[in-house]
Amino acid sequence: MRIVKSALIALILTLAVFGLASASYTGPNRTVTTTTWERQYCNYRATVVSPAGSCLLTLYFSPGSCPSASSVAGFFNNAQTACGTSWPGTCGAGLSCNIALLTGSTQGCSSGETGCTQSTSTTTYPPASVSGSTVCSIPGNNGWCRGTGTIDLSGSEPLSGYSITGIEGYTGLLCSGPACAWAFPEGITNLTFWALSSWGDTSTTGSASLKVDSLAPTLMLTLPPANGQNGWFVSGPVTASASATDATSGLNSVSINGGSASFTVSLDGTYPLNLTATDNAGNMATTNGTINLDTTPPSLSVSIPPVDGSNGWYTSVLQFLTSGEDAISGVQGIAHSLDGGGSWQSGTLSLSEGRYTVITRITDFAGNFTIRTNSINVDPTPPQSSFTLPPEGTTTLIHDSFTMNGQTFDLTSGPAGAEISVDGGTTWIPLAMNGGSWSYTWDTNSVPNGTYLLLVRASDVAGNMERTAHITVVVANKEPEVSIPQPPPTLPREPPAVPVSTSNSILPVVPVETSNALPPAPIVPTGIDQEVAPTQAPAPVTGPSKIQVNPRSSAMDPVYLWPILGLGGLLAALGSSSWSDRRPSALHRLENALTTAATRPESTNEM
Repeated sequence: MRIVKSALIALILTLAVFGLASASYTGPNRTVTTTTWERQYCNYRATVVSPAGSCLLTLYFSPGSCPSASSVAGFFNNAQTACGTSWPGTCGAGLSCNIALLTGSTQGCSSGETGCTQSTSTTTYPPASVSGSTVCSIPGNNGWCRGTGTIDLSGSEPLSGYSITGIEGYTGLLCSGPACAWAFPEGITNLTFWALSSWGDTSTTGSASLKVDSLAPTLMLTLPPANGQNGWFVSGPVTASASATDATSGLNSVSINGGSASFTVSLDGTYPLNLTATDNAGNMATTNGTINLDTTPPSLSVSIPPVDGSNGWYTSVLQFLTSGEDAISGVQGIAHSLDGGGSWQSGTLSLSEGRYTVITRITDFAGNFTIRTNSINVDPTPPQSSFTLPPEGTTTLIHDSFTMNGQTFDLTSGPAGAEISVDGGTTWIPLAMNGGSWSYTWDTNSVPNGTYLLLVRASDVAGNMERTAHITVVVANKEPEVSIPQPPPTLPREPPAVPVSTSNSILPVVPVETSNALPPAPIVPTGIDQEVAPTQAPAPVTGPSKIQVNPRSSAMDPVYLWPILGLGGLLAALGSSSWSDRRPSALHRLENALTTAATRPESTNEM
C-alpha cells in the first residue's frame, strides 16, 4: 500500500510541473483510488467446565468485521491445528463451550494467505482555492476606469505539504507565486483566473471584469491654408473644424470654444480657438489654435512739401516722407520704387534732379498692401545760356543794326524763356526762342556810341532763373568831323596795298596803338532771383585795338599816312580821358575822309 501511494504522488507532481507551463484550465483533481490486500484478524477464546480448560484461537476472515462467537464454535476442536488433542471435543457438537471475541482488526496481508482479500478505496481531498479583488485608481464615467486598474489575486492550498505555485488565466500566467497585483490592459477585460497547486491540479476558477481607458482622445484642428503671409488670412469667411478619435471607450463630444465642432469668422481680427474632446470614460483632450483674419489694406500717408517752383516743379532737393498704420496685423514696412516696381528701398526718400514716378507701397504682416503713385519733378539747377555770335564773353565793334545769336540749355525741365538787356541789366527785353536757340537784332542808331555790356538771362520750366551770357559791344555810328590838311605833292612811288573787306557787319581791323584801355561799361544789378552777372567787366584792351574800317579804294597815297598817324594819337589821348569813348565814331568819319581823298586826282609834281 505504501509503494502505490508513493508512485501516485510522483505522478501528481509531474502533472503539476507540466501544468505550470500551460494556460489551459484543468480544474481540481483531488480524488485518490487505493488498491490493498487485507484480511480481518479475529482473536477468540473458548472455555469448558468439565474438564475445565480454555482454548485461544486467531482466525482470519475477509476484511470486515469478526464473525459472531457462536458462528466460530466449530473452530474450537481437538485437532492438532486447533485446541489440541487434550481438548475434550468440538464446541457446539456435544461439547458445551463458552466462546468470546477478544480482539479484531483489519490487517494487510499477502495474496494466498487465509482470509487475505484484495480491496479498492477512493478518497477525495478538498481543492485549492483562488480569489481576486479589482482596484481602480481613477474611476471614470460609464463604469470605466480612467487610471490604473489592477486585481489583487491570491491562492490557497488546504492540504498540508502542498502549496500554490502560481495563478494563471486564459491570457497566460498572471502571478508567479501564490499572490500578486495584476494590471488590467486598456480596454474591456473579462478575466478568468485560477490557482496552480503543487498537488498537480488547479483551483476552481475566479473571474473579474474591468474597463480601462486612461488615454485621452486624439484631437485635431483643421484650417484651410492661409492665403496671406505669416499665417494670416486676407479674405473670409474662414472656418475651423475640430475632429477627434478614441479607440477604447469611444468619442463622446468635440467642441470649439464650447460650441460645435466648427467655428467660422468673417470679420477682421485675431480669434483664439480652444478645442476640447471627451471620450465615454471621461478623459478630455484639449488643443489651441488661432484664426488671424485681416482683409483691410493698411492706410498710407505721403507727405510731400508744397511745390516751390513753377509748373509743378520743385527747385530744391525733395524729402519724400511717408507714414502708415494697420490696426489688425500691423504695418510690416513701407518701401519706394523708382523703376516701376523692379526694386524697392525703405526709409526716407531724397529726390534730387530729375523726373520721377515714385511708387510707394505699404505692406502689413498679413500681406495686404496699399500703393500710391506720385509724379515728382525736381530741377534745382538754373539753365545755362551763352552767346554764339559773337562768341560768349568777347568784345565786338558794331554799328547800325546788329544781330546776335545764342543758346540756352536746361537738361531737366527745359528752357522756358530768355530775356536780353542792352543796358547792363536795367531793363530786359523778351527773346524769341526756337527750342533752346534765340536771336536778337539791335538797332544801335537809337543809342549813343560807346561801350555796352549785353546780358542774357533765361528761366527754365521749373522757374529757375540765371544770368550767365554776356558780351561787350562798342557802338560806332556817327561820322567824325575831321579836317584833313591838303597833302603835299605825292612822291613818285607806288602806294602800298591796303586789304579791304566787303562785309557789312564787321569791318577789317587796322591796329592802332593806344596808351589806355577803354573803361568797362557798368553792370547794374537787377535784383532778379538766381541772376548771375559777371563778377567783373571784360578785361580792357591794353594792346593794339582792332578798329573796323571800310576803305573805298584799293590804294592809298603815302602822303596821307602822317595825318592818319596824327589822328590815331589824338584818339589815344581822348581814350585816356573820362569822357565817352569817341574812337568808333571818329574812325567812321576817318573812313569817309580817306575814301574822299582816295578818289581825288593824283598830283604829278615831282619832289
